[in-house]
Amino acid sequence: MIKKTMRAFGLLAMCLSLSLGYTSCSEDEVPKPPQPTDSTGTAHQHEGEEKIAAVTLKLAAGHFHGVKFHQDNQIEGLKYLNAIQEIRLNKENGKWVVAEGSPKAFYVKASGEDALGAYGLWITYLAEDGDTLNAEFVTNGASAQHQHFFSVSDAKPHGANSQAEANDNDTQSMLSYTYMDTNPWDKTLNTGAELVGNTDPVGLKGYFYFYKARKQFTLNIQLRHARTNKVINGAISPFYAPSNALKANSTIEESFPVTIFTMSSLAEEADWMADSDTPISDLSDKERAIIQAIADAYGISFEEAFKAFVYRIDNPGEHNLNSGLYF
Repeated sequence: MIKKTMRAFGLLAMCLSLSLGYTSCSEDEVPKPPQPTDSTGTAHQHEGEEKIAAVTLKLAAGHFHGVKFHQDNQIEGLKYLNAIQEIRLNKENGKWVVAEGSPKAFYVKASGEDALGAYGLWITYLAEDGDTLNAEFVTNGASAQHQHFFSVSDAKPHGANSQAEANDNDTQSMLSYTYMDTNPWDKTLNTGAELVGNTDPVGLKGYFYFYKARKQFTLNIQLRHARTNKVINGAISPFYAPSNALKANSTIEESFPVTIFTMSSLAEEADWMADSDTPISDLSDKERAIIQAIADAYGISFEEAFKAFVYRIDNPGEHNLNSGLYF
């Protein structure tokens, strides 16, 4: 059963990697800078960041239908390794604190552009009264002044069979991020919205690839508010590095850290051969390494990790194209 499932996932990954090729843009394509103006034609200068009291980060393991990211199935009764994870951070005395009852970290599997396993992230800002603030950063020209950036720090090996590497704290070596903002901002590509993340990146939604297995690191998420326009001399800053000009001309900066554990890689799991009724004592060394990586990340027993891994494969659920999270 598992062998067939993993082979099917491999074939699906091949098809998806081919479909992703259609998302790239020509190197000669010059983005059109958005214009941050209000109804009077003057620069839009709202200070919405001052209203932020909390932020929720929803991370979902997923796959692609063409350019449309779609979450993997959420499995009822699965405590570990489920598709959707959500962390809430509250702002208390100027500091970000993980809310009571919220997970303290995200747990992901390493992959890459050539394999199934992207992770979508949805960021939602909340006011003191619980109202969503996202519209303030993207409507009435505000998108031209706002952009999220993502960087890695404090990276280190984690768990068995892990080792430090010289480039662990190099963001581009650890992960990649693709902006998937849409117009309207709160609609999806699946319902007719236009993709604008490549020309007007804000980062309220987008997806990651995590490249290295068996690592623990801090993902620093930063929201910058440019004084006039984030696009400078026709150039958009990459996801990992705001330009010097943007940093010098930012009026407000919101920044919060998130701990991430990367477990085994999807490439490793493609070689899984054991059946669901295989005794733990009969697992191969490679299979044991996969389960140990999961156990190390969550801080659970080998037996619990094996049970969750097998349960996820044996109970994939029904894939519904008309439901679930999309960009």
